[in-house]
Amino acid sequence: MEKKKRITGIAELQFVCCCLIVLRHSDPLNGLGIQEIALTNTVELFIYKLINLLTHMTEVAVPTFFFVSGFLYFSNFESMNDYVTKLKKRVGSIVVPFFIWSFLNWLYFAVITHIPVISTKMNMEPVRLDSKSIIRDIAMSKYAPLWFLRVLFCLCVLGIILNCVLNYKRLTLVVISMLMLWNVFAGYGYQSIITWMPYFMGGGYLRKHGSKLVHGKVMLSVATILLIASYVLNEGTTGSVLYIARFLIAAALFSIFTRRETIEKWFWGASMFIYCTHFSIVSAIEKMMFLVLGKNIIIGLVAYIAVPIFVIFTLSYLARFINIKTPNVWRVIVGNRSLELKNEK
Repeated sequence: MEKKKRITGIAELQFVCCCLIVLRHSDPLNGLGIQEIALTNTVELFIYKLINLLTHMTEVAVPTFFFVSGFLYFSNFESMNDYVTKLKKRVGSIVVPFFIWSFLNWLYFAVITHIPVISTKMNMEPVRLDSKSIIRDIAMSKYAPLWFLRVLFCLCVLGIILNCVLNYKRLTLVVISMLMLWNVFAGYGYQSIITWMPYFMGGGYLRKHGSKLVHGKVMLSVATILLIASYVLNEGTTGSVLYIARFLIAAALFSIFTRRETIEKWFWGASMFIYCTHFSIVSAIEKMMFLVLGKNIIIGLVAYIAVPIFVIFTLSYLARFINIKTPNVWRVIVGNRSLELKNEK
C-alpha cells in the first residue's frame, strides 16, 4: 500500500511537541531534591545545568500546540452555524477525553496513595476522598497535566468573538500585539486563558491571512536566542523574554513544518493518547528508579534520557494495540482522532 503524502506536516509537529512535553515532565531534578548550590563536583554541576537547559527548551511545546489548535479551529469558520458545529465537535474531541483521563489519573493516585507501603515509599500524600475534593480534583485535573485541554476548550467557546476579530487582518495584529504586551507587563499566570489567547489567535491569523510574514528559519534563529537568553536570565515559566520567545518559536515551527512535504507515520496519530497517559507512568518509573538505584545526579540524567524514550515507544504501541483491538474505545478516549497504521487497509 502506497504511503500517503502529508503536505501540512501538522500531525508530525504535534508528535514532536508531545515528545517535548514528555521530556519536560521527565525532569528529575524536583524528584531528586538536588539544589545547584549543593553541587561542588564540576561534572555534576554541568549535568544539572544541562538538564535545566533542555527542560527550559521544551517550553516551545505548549505554545506550538495552541498555534496548531487555532489554525485548525478557524479553518472554514464563516458563520454562527460553523461555530455551533465546531463547538459540538470540540466537546467530543476535548471535553470527553479531558474528563475520562482526569478521572483515570485521579483513580490511579487514589488507589496507590491509600496503599500504605507504596505511599510511604513514594512519599505521597493520600488523595482526599470526600465528594467535594473528588469533583474539584477531577474538574481541575489535579493529578494529570491536562490543563491545556481545559484552556483550549474555553478559547473555543470564545471562538465566535475571536473570529470576528480575525476576519480583519490589521485589527488581529493590533489585538495580538496588545495581548502580548499585556501579558509581558502584567501576566495572568501560566494556565490562564489570557496567557494563551495570542498563540491561539496567531494560529487563526495564519489560517485566514496566510503566513507570508513568517520567515520560519530566520524567526526560529532569533527566537532561539531569546529562549536561551531567558534561561540565562533565570526567568520562570511566565518570564517576559520567554513569553515573546515562545510566540516566535511557535510561529516559526508551524511555518517550517507546514511548508515541507513529509511521509506520514502511523505513530504521529498517538500524540493525544501519549499526552493524556504519560504523566503517571513517567512519575512512577522515576520514583522507582530513585528508590532502587538511589538519588544522585547521574541517575537523574539516565532517567531523563531513558524514561521518555521508553514511555513514548511503549505508549505508541499501546495506542496501536487499542486502536486495532477496540477501535470504538479508541475513538472515545482520544476524541475521535485517527491513528493511521502502516500497511493496514
